[in-house]
Amino acid sequence: MDRTDGDRDDRDDGGDVDDAEAPRTSDPLAPDSDPEDLLGEMLAAGVLREDDAGDLFLADAFADAWTDEMERLRAFDHADLIAATAQAVPFEATGERAYGGIRVEGEAGVAWLRPANAIADVAAVLAMDDFGVPAAVQAPAATPLRLFTPECPVCGGGVESRLSSDGYADEIPGQGSNRRVLACVDCGAEVHELAAPVDGEAEP
Repeated sequence: MDRTDGDRDDRDDGGDVDDAEAPRTSDPLAPDSDPEDLLGEMLAAGVLREDDAGDLFLADAFADAWTDEMERLRAFDHADLIAATAQAVPFEATGERAYGGIRVEGEAGVAWLRPANAIADVAAVLAMDDFGVPAAVQAPAATPLRLFTPECPVCGGGVESRLSSDGYADEIPGQGSNRRVLACVDCGAEVHELAAPVDGEAEP
């Protein structure tokens, strides 16, 4: 994937949308592949590491490469980020701004991403390319890698697990539901949906 430089432009985190029908959670950058195949490639390339207990962690060298790419992409304006996202998906696509995020579409697929996920996913694809991850694996692996995002893609702040409303509660009474997400502690950008909490779960 080619790297280009862009001029910085103000972007929100993708949480604001234009109407009640807008998507709230980013799509995968590519359709899921076999999890075992993805895991094997990530471990073999040094993207992930496994400890003695079998727990997975982001490898330090890859974390550095990923954050470097996110920092570079944060300087992109809307047009450049849209173009980079369209180039990262595993099918020929064009992109546009839609519902506060980025929508890429081609004959072989379509995806909508929050700007935070567009930055993180494209940066992950670029970093994986440098680490020798096969091209066919890069885009599918970007989505599960969201769980390991080392910093906020939007502002570079820290990230934490917390509860977040999906926004419908304010627009459609009774339709809101809490979700556990990985989100920025500074700007609030949501990076990854971790799991739906059980009824009555409260913010820790």
